[in-house]
Amino acid sequence: MADIQAKIKEAKFFLELLEALEKRVDSLTNLESPSEEASFLLSAISNAFYSALDQWRKQNKSRQSQYQEFARRYPEIYGSDRQGGWRNTTVHVSHVQVSTAGYIPPSGNSVNFDFREEPKLGPHYAPGACNMHLGPQFYFSHGGREIHALEFCYQHFYALQKFITEQRAA
Repeated sequence: MADIQAKIKEAKFFLELLEALEKRVDSLTNLESPSEEASFLLSAISNAFYSALDQWRKQNKSRQSQYQEFARRYPEIYGSDRQGGWRNTTVHVSHVQVSTAGYIPPSGNSVNFDFREEPKLGPHYAPGACNMHLGPQFYFSHGGREIHALEFCYQHFYALQKFITEQRAA
């Protein structure tokens, strides 16, 4: 279980860096290319997800059907590049590009609020504060659509945590 939690923590670490990068609107490193940094972080996050589930699979050999069902729901991360798995593509074939181009605003009066803790590297970090971020967001193309990298990763992070917690209780 410690190996699984370490990988979950690793994913959270890279997620916080991606969020800080998006909110800063400036690079975190001397690469000076936020889009390149976002691409590298997307690879690291998806690898941590993959590794966490793989560790769970190795520790729960009698629950292969649950593993397969969860992995099938998220082919983007757990599928091969032939199945549309961009994690596999970015790690083993060619790098998945991330950029701030391709943003499609939400329709009508749609507003998405997130109440996640602010990353310490982000601008104006104040513990417990609620900040509104209005700026470019990182997207990547997958399956003919533009996907907000940070939101996709957080949604999967929560789904993976829920899966592991529910399986532990079962």
